[in-house]
Amino acid sequence: YLASLFDGLRFPLGWFYEDEYLSPILLYRGERIAICATQGYLYIQRVNDSVMRGKFSAAKMSMINMYEERINWFEQWGYNDLLPGAYQKYFWSLRHCYKKTLSDEYKKEHEAVVKRFKELKLKNLHMSDKFLCICGRIGCLKFGEKIINLKEKLKCCFKRIVVRLKR
Repeated sequence: YLASLFDGLRFPLGWFYEDEYLSPILLYRGERIAICATQGYLYIQRVNDSVMRGKFSAAKMSMINMYEERINWFEQWGYNDLLPGAYQKYFWSLRHCYKKTLSDEYKKEHEAVVKRFKELKLKNLHMSDKFLCICGRIGCLKFGEKIINLKEKLKCCFKRIVVRLKR
C-alpha cells in the first residue's frame, strides 16, 4: 500500500478485525490495483490464540459495526454489486454474536444483536437467511438453524432416492 492511502485513516482503537475495516477504504482510494501470482501475505490462524476461536468478549462485537460500515460505504460509493456479499458477512456476524451472547454475562450485548436482527432489511438476504433472521428477531435462532439443517439433510436424502430410482 502507498502510505498516502492511509491519510486521515487509522485502525479503530479497541476494534477487532481492523484489517477488514480498512481494506475496502484502501482499495477504494487506490488508483490502480495490481494482482500478482506470488504469495505476498501469509495469514496464520492459531488454534488457541485466534480471534474467532478465543474467548468471546463484548469488544468482539465490533465485527458487527465493521460490516455495517462496509454496507454503508458500498451504498455510498454505488457498489451495488458488492452489497449482497456485504449483507451476507453482516448477517454472519450477527449470527456469530447471537450465539456467543446467549449467557447472562452478555445480556445487554445479546439484546443489541436481536435489535440489529430486527433492523436488518430482509430483501438483501438469501431465502434461508431470511428465515434465520426472522428466528433471530423472535429469539429462536438455534431452532431456526436446526430447521435449516434438517431441510439440507432431507434434500440430500431426496437426491439419493431420485438417483436410486433412476437406476
